[in-house]
Amino acid sequence: GYPPAWPSMMLSLWFSVVMAELAFAIERMMPVSFQGRGPSAEIVYVRFNSEKYKNLPKTDRRAVESKGPYRSMPIQQFLEEAEARAAMKIQLFLAFKVGRCGSTLLSEMLLTDDRFYVLMEPPILNKVALLLPEPSDASLRRRLYRALILCLMEPLDAKQRVGYLDLNSKNSYAMLEIVQALPDATSLFLWREPLEVAVSMHKRPSAWLNRTIGQGTHMAAAIKEHLENCIKDLLSYGPSKLGVRVMWYQHITSGEALRWIYNGSALGCGESEIQGLVANKLVARRTHAKTGAPWLDNRRDHHQLSAPDFLMAPGVVAYNPLLVRFKAQNQPSPFDGLQPVKELSWPGDSDAILEHLGGSR
Repeated sequence: GYPPAWPSMMLSLWFSVVMAELAFAIERMMPVSFQGRGPSAEIVYVRFNSEKYKNLPKTDRRAVESKGPYRSMPIQQFLEEAEARAAMKIQLFLAFKVGRCGSTLLSEMLLTDDRFYVLMEPPILNKVALLLPEPSDASLRRRLYRALILCLMEPLDAKQRVGYLDLNSKNSYAMLEIVQALPDATSLFLWREPLEVAVSMHKRPSAWLNRTIGQGTHMAAAIKEHLENCIKDLLSYGPSKLGVRVMWYQHITSGEALRWIYNGSALGCGESEIQGLVANKLVARRTHAKTGAPWLDNRRDHHQLSAPDFLMAPGVVAYNPLLVRFKAQNQPSPFDGLQPVKELSWPGDSDAILEHLGGSR
């Protein structure tokens, strides 16, 4: 028979295995950057405690990712290890967007439900195209996008059943490749009236816009290029062929985007809960989400706009043929219950501007 110590030995072995699995589950890998360039480069990552990390706000997560200690491995090794693991572990939504479209508001709504794992703008995805810039690298880029996103979006605890990846606006430039890399994900694209986006960028330039201007590009040209690049794949292939749902700023402020995500996730959320989230995050709030400034006349996150002449020049943002064509092809459906998007006559329509909420009259 077995020696007397056998049961305790088995229990000890079982306990060791369980603890090792728990340690592996809690200690997670977060890819943050690359070393080198091309297929021979290495991926740089940090280890973090998932129990603590899941509750950190976006800014604190960036701090965890930036402080290290850093480790690295060859990209090929990372791909082989990622592709050897099981397929997607969580239902995944990919949110492409243009800047200043209300995406932070939508992410904040989803963050109130602990069944969602929401990750906002991981910077490493912006670096894939710089790492592998050649047309011949397209297949490798797709593999890397998939491996990175699946690694980033592994659920941090058992409650999280749906992942929502709020991509950086520049990731929209690579929409085709990312969608091809993750055909098993549900994709949406968040858009806003281009002139509103441009005015916001002019008043509060983002870091990438300041860098671009510092390199000698005029702000108007940089904003025009950004807006056009965000929609180039949608114009070339069409949303239905790409499998991407186009949603406007009004879809977020009305709760329609939130409703669409819940319906697509099969998690279930009652209409009263959806309207409660919208009211809590939008209507009840009296200050701008990012600047802290009070809203004018208690209106929603929108203030009286004034556009500089260089943005109003025909073909830049106003009356840009590509932007006009995109709007004509992707107007909100009458079934969404939203008002049609109306381009304001600028700058004379001051009364309309005061009543204007995110592009809707």
